Order: sequence, then C-alpha cells, then structure tokens
Amino acid sequence: MLYFITILAILLLLLIIFRRKIDNYLLKSEFYEGLQKLLRSNLIKGISIILAASNAYILLCLGNDDRAKEFKSIFGKLGVFILDNGGIFVFISIIVAGIFPWLNSFVSERCNDLESKFKQLTVQYDISLKVLEQLEKVVVQKRQRFAQASSEFRSTPQTPKHKTVFERITQPDNQIQILIESLHDCIKSIYPNEYIKVALVSVKNHCLHDWVCHSPYDTKPRTKIDQLKDPKSTFSRVIALRKMIIVPDTKTEIQKQSTDDIMYIKGNTDPTESWCQVCIPIHSINNNETIFIISIAIKRANVVTLENEKFLEWLFKFFISRLALEHSLKELKEHISK
Repeated sequence: MLYFITILAILLLLLIIFRRKIDNYLLKSEFYEGLQKLLRSNLIKGISIILAASNAYILLCLGNDDRAKEFKSIFGKLGVFILDNGGIFVFISIIVAGIFPWLNSFVSERCNDLESKFKQLTVQYDISLKVLEQLEKVVVQKRQRFAQASSEFRSTPQTPKHKTVFERITQPDNQIQILIESLHDCIKSIYPNEYIKVALVSVKNHCLHDWVCHSPYDTKPRTKIDQLKDPKSTFSRVIALRKMIIVPDTKTEIQKQSTDDIMYIKGNTDPTESWCQVCIPIHSINNNETIFIISIAIKRANVVTLENEKFLEWLFKFFISRLALEHSLKELKEHISK
C-alpha cells in the first residue's frame, strides 16, 4: 500500500516538474486525441462497470463467510490472495474508477485548448494570406505599368530619355492610393461586420500637411487638417510621441476632463457616435522624421483595444515600408521634374 502511494506521489511530482515539456510533446504526438477516444470508448465503460461490480462483490465476501468460502473455492489461490488483500484491492479500484472521470475531463480540456489553438492558427493563416494577396495586388499594378511602358518604348524608333522612362514608370501617388485601398480590404477581412475607414495624412516639418487619400472613395474625412493640428488630437499626439496610438472609444475620450491625457478631439464627428481609432506614424528612411500618418476608424467602440497593439504592429509594417518607399520615389520624381 505504502509502495503504491510512494510511486504515485513520485509520478505526480515528475508530472508537475516537467509538465510543460510533457504537455507539448503529448500535444504534438496527438496523444491527447487518442486518449480521449479511448476514454470515451465502450471498453473503458465496461472496465468501470466491472470494477464497480468487483468492489461490491469483494465487500460482500469480506462481510459474509459463506460467500468468502465460495469465492475462494472458485478462484483458488487467487481468490485467497484477493480476499486477504481485499482492502487494498477495493482502495485501488476506487482510485482507478475515480481517475477515469477526472482524466476524461482533463483530456477533454486539453483537446479543447488544442482546437482553440488550431482555430487561432487558422485565423492567423487567413490574415497572413490576405496580407499577401493585397500586397500582390499592389505589385501586379506596378508590374502592368512597367510592362506597358516597356512595350510602348520598345515600339518607338527613338530611344527615350532616362527622365522620360523614370517619370512614366514611377507613379507614387497611384501606388499610395492602391496601398491604402489594400490596407482597408485587409482590415475589412479581419473585421468583416464593421464599418471601416482608412485614410492617409501627409506630414511636413513635424506638422500635419494634408489628406493624401482615403478608402472607400465615399468616406472623405469630415475633420479638416487645421482642426487636427490641435495638440490633443490623435494625429498630433502621434507626431509628438512618434508611435502608434489606439483610441478604443472616441466618445469616452471626448468626455475626459483632464487635458493631459486626451488622445482625441471631436472635430466634425457626430458626438453621439462611438468609434475606435488607430493612428500609425510612418517615418522617413533618410532622417527618421514622420512623413505620413495612417488613420484607421471603425464605427464601433472597443473593436480594437490596447491588447491588439502587437498584432496591429505586425500587420501595418508590411504597408508602412511600402508607403515609405513610395514617398521616397515621390520626392525623387518631384526633384527630377523641376
């Protein structure tokens, strides 16, 4: 009895110490799924019934000499051994019978966790695929423009000047618009039931300059740039802090009393509406100054919260680098065109 309890205690101690490693191995080897099927099988149900019946019969024999003699006569030395150690057999069978429901519950929980992780990975895969699709759309547009320009220039008898070729194939304004549309489509795929607006603001000399573009086409920003130059606006805060800012609920933000931590101004927004807003700065490759600010507005509070910050940083970086590239091309084209 003491030997059995000692072994059980050692096993439990080892399980606690190496639980994470053991758990990861069992998850990868699909052990939990197989064990869950076994525990729910008719075999285990039959074993539980046999254990319960055996317990009842052993207890009956222990309390009835005639039954004990009959049991020993049927099973011989095995019967004598079982009855002589009847207490131990009953105890072990009760423990084993009790472990089955607990083990079944534990394995079901691990399988549910595995299913949850699988769903999460599926969502992440779908989002990653959507990002790649949208970025590919941007590349396709540029590739088509290059191919068309190549065909036109090769069909003319005169060799075009380098400046002419560069101005023809470089269309940063068009590419920026496509990138913002792609970003909108990407976010819309993540939050398909939400009304979403994406806009881009240019920044010059640490000051908001103008609305560059927006998506969808019919969602022109209602608040003017001069209003957003207010130091308490999300855009001005982004320039000052040089980092992404998430406002989970614009209505709550407007109602704040202290001006020190306000991250949003009403502007021309309907004060009865509750939005969540995300603003992300884009910095110049050359001098690290802010050149653009991406604005994401979703017409429902708390769709995006501070807990989503890491995910959003991962998502936006694919578009930020490409928008910064187009900004550099735009500056280069403007300089050449002078």
